Amino acid sequence: MDRSEYTFYQARLQGAGKPPGLLARALRLLVVLVVLVLGFMFSLVAFAVLAVGGALAWGYFWWKTRKLRQKLQEQGYTVPTEAPGTFRDRGTAGELIEGEVIEGEVIGWERPEADSRK
Repeated sequence: MDRSEYTFYQARLQGAGKPPGLLARALRLLVVLVVLVLGFMFSLVAFAVLAVGGALAWGYFWWKTRKLRQKLQEQGYTVPTEAPGTFRDRGTAGELIEGEVIEGEVIGWERPEADSRK
């Protein structure tokens, strides 16, 4: 590199250190704001497309499984309403026995006497 090239690059580097003017800062701020607004608009559109797509997928699944739900209902299947870990049973006299399984297996349980509650 000869002397003329050295002074050219040195002059360019010194000019790069100057602070930007008011117009350059205003344009930079305007560009940043436009990019932010466009990004926000794109994210809203993407969210709306995903929400509509999800609703359509759920509706399609619900529509395709309607016959299965009807068959299950005809066979007497009901959705369990008890919490997991609970059980219900009918005793020998038809009384309702309720309990809770904490851990392990239920081998047998005592049936309360009708007179002991009184």
